[in-house]
Amino acid sequence: RRGESINSPTFKRVFDEWKSALSVEAIRSPNYVSGNIRIMELRTVQYFYHLPVEWIDDKAMTKYLEWRINKQKKKPALSTLRNERTVINQIFRFAKRRGYVRDTPIVRLPSAKIVSRPDIPNAEWRKLYTHLRTYVKNAQDKRRYRERFYLQHYILILANSGIRVGEARHLRWRDISSTKTLSGEKRLIFTVRGKTGEREVVCNQRVDDYIERLRTFRIEENKRLDPEERVFCHKNGNAIGSFKKGFQQALESAGVL
Repeated sequence: RRGESINSPTFKRVFDEWKSALSVEAIRSPNYVSGNIRIMELRTVQYFYHLPVEWIDDKAMTKYLEWRINKQKKKPALSTLRNERTVINQIFRFAKRRGYVRDTPIVRLPSAKIVSRPDIPNAEWRKLYTHLRTYVKNAQDKRRYRERFYLQHYILILANSGIRVGEARHLRWRDISSTKTLSGEKRLIFTVRGKTGEREVVCNQRVDDYIERLRTFRIEENKRLDPEERVFCHKNGNAIGSFKKGFQQALESAGVL
């Protein structure tokens, strides 16, 4: 059977609606949007094109994965399938919010041995954050000082809050609030948005100091603090896309790489 049922649009129509909504979300980068749209257009949309979205259940999703794994010229990597699953889940959660489906299908991927990323040893961590003080102080000019200062606080905040890289990239000043523990200690709360949706993160005690340093720096630099501005931003207010290169250089400078 093809075409829409009485109450359920086709997968292609739901995809188009999701794409339009995703394209205007402020928390999504252009590369994220275009990349994941392309993934769906090349594979999933073509497979489910005319099928009413309410007909796509666990069994239909299993058949889709069998097609992806066994019927394609190039067998996809497990990491690719995981990324597809993330996007498919986003589309079906969107469909559920719109009232198109009651339940979202389960996307069961082949099992694989998981190799966890090792934590940085305590000795190397102490060496790194101690070195960062000198690393910032010895910057050759104002531009490099700013880059290193923001990198230093980015590292310290991520390490003492547990937020993800993508969540830190989209963190705005308005997303920061505070609470007090039963012992009366002040703790900052970050409302972050990432691949798992929105969540609140209670930070370690020192994060208050790190955020205050960034706040003071930005006010002195910009003469004001815009609540809608990203915490980790360039001088012109645009979000810093990645600290990857700077982090690599800091590790090499500290001798922990």
